[in-house]
Amino acid sequence: MKKKLTIGSCVYDDFNGIYFTMNNLRLQNLDILDDLDLLIIDQNPNSKHGEETAKFARVAGIRYIPYTEKISTASRNKIFDYAEAPFALCIDCHVLFEPNTIKKLIDFYDRRPDTNDLYQGPLFWD
Repeated sequence: MKKKLTIGSCVYDDFNGIYFTMNNLRLQNLDILDDLDLLIIDQNPNSKHGEETAKFARVAGIRYIPYTEKISTASRNKIFDYAEAPFALCIDCHVLFEPNTIKKLIDFYDRRPDTNDLYQGPLFWD
């Protein structure tokens, strides 16, 4: 089945952040999980956090890419390079989404399959 949306995050020694973000995505989207290409780009794969992140990704069925070529916020561009879906969402590794957020985003893209626009959204706090 073709994926509809890649959701990727770059991480550097933040196992807890990436664990909760990816589990939030998985658990809130069980009914559309086959449409999602979840991706972790790990900028410090040889650290203890990196080892735990790799193990978690393997068990959870999340694509994991160790990346040590450059360590910077610009490494987020790798999410777009490795995306396997026609649309990609780049998120920080400590973000949690409200229920139905991803479903609404996919619906938005389903209605605009030819868009080449770049969308961004604000961060809302409790």
